[in-house]
Amino acid sequence: MTKYFDTVDEAMYLLVDDFNNEDDRRKHAKRIPPLTQAEKEYRSRWTSIRLIYMVTFTNYISYTATLASLWAYLKVLEPNARTSTMGWVVSAYAMGQILSGPLFGIWSNRRTIKEALVVSLLLNVLSFIFYMYLASMPTHREYYMIAARWLIGFSSASTPLSRTYIANATTVQERTPAIANTNICGAVGFILGPLLQAALVPISYPGPVESNVFHFNMYTAPILLSAATSFVAFVVIIIAFREHSVVEDIANEALSTRNDGQFSHKDLSVDYVAAVVCIVLFSCSFLNFAFLETIIVPLIMHMYAWTKARATLVQSLAIGGTALLSILVYIIIQWLCKRMRERTLFLLGCIILVLSYVVILPWGNEFPKIQIADIGKSASAYHTTIHPDAFVNTNSTATSWSDVNAESTLTLTTLMETTNIFPTFTSDISPFGEAFTFSFGVLLSNKTIPLGCPWQYNWCRTVPIAHLCQFVLCLVLFGIGYPTTNLLTISIFSKILGPKQMGLWMGILIGSGCLAGIIGPILQTIIYSKFGPRVTFTAAGAFMCITIVITLSIFKRLRPFGEGNHEHSMTINKE
Repeated sequence: MTKYFDTVDEAMYLLVDDFNNEDDRRKHAKRIPPLTQAEKEYRSRWTSIRLIYMVTFTNYISYTATLASLWAYLKVLEPNARTSTMGWVVSAYAMGQILSGPLFGIWSNRRTIKEALVVSLLLNVLSFIFYMYLASMPTHREYYMIAARWLIGFSSASTPLSRTYIANATTVQERTPAIANTNICGAVGFILGPLLQAALVPISYPGPVESNVFHFNMYTAPILLSAATSFVAFVVIIIAFREHSVVEDIANEALSTRNDGQFSHKDLSVDYVAAVVCIVLFSCSFLNFAFLETIIVPLIMHMYAWTKARATLVQSLAIGGTALLSILVYIIIQWLCKRMRERTLFLLGCIILVLSYVVILPWGNEFPKIQIADIGKSASAYHTTIHPDAFVNTNSTATSWSDVNAESTLTLTTLMETTNIFPTFTSDISPFGEAFTFSFGVLLSNKTIPLGCPWQYNWCRTVPIAHLCQFVLCLVLFGIGYPTTNLLTISIFSKILGPKQMGLWMGILIGSGCLAGIIGPILQTIIYSKFGPRVTFTAAGAFMCITIVITLSIFKRLRPFGEGNHEHSMTINKE
């Protein structure tokens, strides 16, 4: 018996397995008509789109597989490297991507997307190889690392090129699901990358191979993995990728009212105001990621007096959890877009992000524990003797305080009550030749990292803690709102541009997100350090409210190219 399928994509021409014998199968195969040219084009087009999914997946694996070890790798290359150097290492990637997006976009417009994509992937492989051999550099390795990170960012132009091809190769109805599937592949790669890096940690350092010819250790193994995945994508694109475009059909549909039936890109003008606003909205959406990337660790360390290791673990779980949630959100959005306008869903995503900042606003009467204050040499001004019976000694090897001479006596308990700080006494007044830390009534060695809210932050004494339930609810709302706004901005932007060549425009869009990724963490950390989480989250929520106002001001113009006949959607040159 023959099974019938509704569409070609559901394998209407595939043989089924319910025939009695091979002869019946052969007879049935003869009755199957050959594929038409349109059906072949359809299959080839979607094969190439799925290859773009694969490229996105490998891009995110390459990015995240080396991200967590940046600081450790820098310290291996240059033990005296400062945290400011780490800032340059991180930002170099974004700086390279800001420049490469528009450049490769122009290339794809004038030549082909496949050509630009192949060159980008090849540069990515070579950049990772250079990154792996930084240990072979004789001096100034930190500068070579910054250069290598810039090259890796510059060669990641495959990200905007992938979005460009998805926009060119899909119809208006297909585009949002295709972009959503691209983001799903990116989210899976984003989660899998750190797991693969963690699996390579047992290789240890210096590892089984360490020479100027080849370095193989726990830091270079993820780099080698990243180069390998990029090389696989490079080979597959060369062999199997075929470039297709359906924008001509979209343009002809938009010009269907014309009698001559002729089409030229010069005859059309998109709503550039709406396109520029979409770039602004994408940057505003991307700024929210700075919260997840930079604020989580100091926030929970200061609010709950957790160690950096515990806070980093929570950040990893938060990023992984929101990435998993975003996959579900992308699937749901594909269903919702069939029933609601994308601009309406984008507005809802912005509202959810505002709510995420509202729910995490600190409230109540429970304040964070104040971190110890290193009063150092200034402690001698107190001329105090600290009696050992005023605290519990758990880690010290000290045996006597008899060498401490003072003009007055002040117990540790009295000192904490009168100053509201937990003092650190250095070797200037310590009889034991090393620093000792009094924290919460316990004597700790100077190697212990102080816990709690830094004493020099004035807001620590006036801003209550944000409870864990608030923190979790904020992450859930963020995991819904951020992927919604990110996905729909790209989709709406590509539909506004319509049949216009999108390489340059898509490069500018992705580059604006990278620029926001540089500016956002700087602004948020400055505000957080000076004013605390209450002002930081209020400012972020207010910023998203401004984004909502901008969206509402141009709401009717955030629509696909040629939809409707209003003056802003398109103009036709009648000359």
